[in-house]
Amino acid sequence: MEVSIISEGVTDQIIIEAIVQGLLNDKNISLNALQPKENEPGGWQLVRSYCKSKDFKEALPYTEGLIIIHIDCDVLGTDGVPEDCVINFNNMTINQAFDAVKAKIIGFITPNVFNLYSDRIVFAIAINSIECWLLPLYYSNKRAVANKTSGCLQALNNELRKRGFTIDKKDLKYYREISKDLRAEKTIRHCYERNESFALFIDSLNLAIATYPKVSDDADEPEEAGEAIGIKEAE
Repeated sequence: MEVSIISEGVTDQIIIEAIVQGLLNDKNISLNALQPKENEPGGWQLVRSYCKSKDFKEALPYTEGLIIIHIDCDVLGTDGVPEDCVINFNNMTINQAFDAVKAKIIGFITPNVFNLYSDRIVFAIAINSIECWLLPLYYSNKRAVANKTSGCLQALNNELRKRGFTIDKKDLKYYREISKDLRAEKTIRHCYERNESFALFIDSLNLAIATYPKVSDDADEPEEAGEAIGIKEAE
């Protein structure tokens, strides 16, 4: 099974790959980075540009499996972003913020193209950053912190310093270290129950797995415990 990833950066890819491996439990999984490529620049602007690009649209018919599109929300609500990216997140719930960013991404791709491949596209929309998804790993008994949507990097580093490092410098080694536990189904469940933004990604991924035949046919049968992940009903 092939899973292709469009993300803001390589550190985001590392986290997403670990989650995919933990959820799918597929020994034959093939993970492919569409954006950014190794040793190439990243950023939310390049996610936008890639989704709007002719190259992406022409590659879609030949790209097997699922396509995960990641973007963090933290920049989209700030001044100075292009008009087609501006979102006013004031008073939005996490679900509403997810839907607003999803609509923007579909706009980048264009609705006509998206509708042709919607069963294969998964939205990894982190509210407000992908580091928020990691908080349940370190704040298991502090649910308010585990479900934070701001100040996540600082909260995460407060715990990581106790282990002798931080992720301020985006060191790939440390991102691999902190995300390795996500390769376990029980950890996916743990984070799903404690972080709403993470749960929305898992729901989006589960929906694609259930509706895209090639993935359903190739993936291993889920264990009984794994079937409980993603129990939130779509609104």
